[in-house]
Amino acid sequence: MQEAGLRPNSSTVVAILPAIGEANALWEGKAAHGYCVRRWFHGDVVVGTGLLDIYAKCGCLSYARRIFDVMGVKNEVTWSAMIGGCVTCDSTREALELFDRVMLEDAMIPSTVMLGIVLRACAKLTDMRRGSALTLLALYLVNSFWKSSGPYYEVEIGDDFDWRRIEK
Repeated sequence: MQEAGLRPNSSTVVAILPAIGEANALWEGKAAHGYCVRRWFHGDVVVGTGLLDIYAKCGCLSYARRIFDVMGVKNEVTWSAMIGGCVTCDSTREALELFDRVMLEDAMIPSTVMLGIVLRACAKLTDMRRGSALTLLALYLVNSFWKSSGPYYEVEIGDDFDWRRIEK
């Protein structure tokens, strides 16, 4: 593209970032990061999230965290990517601390994706208490979604609820 005289814009960069992360291509990720800084794309929340995801997938959690910490705007995808990066890099306690921060400080309602990531952290730490609480929260959120979407089936959660009995 650049050889043809065309300059990639932020949308083009965002389109290639997942491929770089999946390929675990740290050098290419750093090159893309440098390009984003030179072109002033790094302030964009979508670009920043893609860059932190690359670094986390390549095992460079400290770089991912630096990008995350300097981002002015963070959305749910950004938080999920950072928490997921922590889990992937076996920094599960840091992942849970970030989740607590997003829940308490930002009062964000977590998506089922974010809850799945945090449940993975609980499983790695064998934190049954927190995992059970998050499962109940996920069931509550799913029920709330279906209630607002029309006809639904409500999940009854009684005193004898055992999250381990949930069918996979």
